[in-house]
Amino acid sequence: MVNLSSLQQWIDKGRLDASKPITVRDLWLSGLVGRSVKQGIKLLGSGAEAFSAKLDIEVSDASISAIARVEECGGSIVTRHFSRVALRAHLKPEKFAVQPKTPAPGPKHMKHYLSDAKRGYLSRHVQLKQHEARTASAAGSC
Repeated sequence: MVNLSSLQQWIDKGRLDASKPITVRDLWLSGLVGRSVKQGIKLLGSGAEAFSAKLDIEVSDASISAIARVEECGGSIVTRHFSRVALRAHLKPEKFAVQPKTPAPGPKHMKHYLSDAKRGYLSRHVQLKQHEARTASAAGSC
């Protein structure tokens, strides 16, 4: 679990670069989370009043208050499912000759990742934003 106040401190210290999308691996490599990330990383809204960075972040889960604050500051958040193997491959890609595909979340977690409110990577809200970004980059490359 990561609080917004801790995330802001890491950005202020230069340990995380808010100009690039931040992933679970970036949080892990920076030392913001412990060495043992087994279930992914949840972003919590504690310290939201101190958070001011505009960033794009991808985590396993996020509280509603954290989502609101990140988006209020002009950033975006996506919650993404990782199986144990997929999380290990994301954190330590050098250990895998071929990157395994991430399986779809099980029935127990599917509702979460389909939720627009939780900014799940399978939700219409996130899918539409990603489609718009791809379309804009394709139009700009001509």
